[in-house]
Amino acid sequence: MNIFLMSLASGACFLLGFLLLLQQEERRPAFRWLAFFILIMGIAFLGIYWTGAQYGWVASLNSLQFLLAPCLLLGVSHFADKDRLFRKKDILHFLPFVLYWVADLSIAAKGTLLSLKLFSIGSADLLLRDILPVQLLIYIACAYRMLRGKGQGKGRMRYLLLTLLLITLFWINDALFGIGFLMKVMPLAYTGSVFLLAYFVLKGRSDVIPTTESPTPSLSAGKEEPEANTPRASRLDRQQLSLLSGRLEILMTGEKIFLDNELSLPQLAERLGISVHDTSYLINEATGNSYHHLVNSRRVEEAKRLLSSGEAGRLNMVGIAFAAGFNSKTAFNTAFKKWTGLSPTAFRQEMDREKCSDG
Repeated sequence: MNIFLMSLASGACFLLGFLLLLQQEERRPAFRWLAFFILIMGIAFLGIYWTGAQYGWVASLNSLQFLLAPCLLLGVSHFADKDRLFRKKDILHFLPFVLYWVADLSIAAKGTLLSLKLFSIGSADLLLRDILPVQLLIYIACAYRMLRGKGQGKGRMRYLLLTLLLITLFWINDALFGIGFLMKVMPLAYTGSVFLLAYFVLKGRSDVIPTTESPTPSLSAGKEEPEANTPRASRLDRQQLSLLSGRLEILMTGEKIFLDNELSLPQLAERLGISVHDTSYLINEATGNSYHHLVNSRRVEEAKRLLSSGEAGRLNMVGIAFAAGFNSKTAFNTAFKKWTGLSPTAFRQEMDREKCSDG
């Protein structure tokens, strides 16, 4: 095993994990779980050289590997649904870690349970630690399935999962098969895969970390720029405001850009050809409301149209939510009730009653 490459991979994991923890975007829970996953992966790389250590604190770090799969799955699920909350049943994913940790502490003086032999397959012994990559492989498949039907915006997250799949396959070979060539290139594959993960995570305007457009630098050095969603004194004059308001109306009413459930303020700014700050200012001047108010109100109106039309019989509530531009049923229900005072189901029942009375 190449110590230099594995140390480099471990250090890259620690740096990437801490960068993710510092994210302040709307999908912060997703970043937090993914950060835990990558930090534990870095510890696992270091653990390759600590396998023979008898120190209790070193041996206990091995138990963290049981957290890899749950952290990945929760990170992807929060990314797929930014309104998702931690559920009681999510605790079940951490049960293997708790059981192993308790059992491992009970024999801390004798070694680590990861070397416990489960059974033999021919001349090969299957150890407890060998089930870890298999567990991760299953969770990667489940995470990938979560992203199906979530729109093209999840592309980079899928690539991230495919990169993790490559790491896991090398891990499975190390644990179960020991194919010589793959063992030789494993340190290089691990290191390259970690930097590939960093690319997918930190790439500008990626789907994993949505970035905002950088504001035009101020002429006065040292002055801090305001937040993207905070209207400021704009460079837009009345004529520009009038022209851009018309363009905004075309995008919203004609092209119905709000139906894209991956639409963001930076993307809208790009379509308008102005900065994020000026787009926020434009929306505030043209509508008297914020970007989120504008988009959600249009989506609710579209949902009301779908619920009142023949589409209601063809689509379920989740289908209507996505067709109206929402990216989760939770966000749909919350916004719909805020604007109409009714749940989508109650609104549909009200429409059905009106149709029956008119008939």
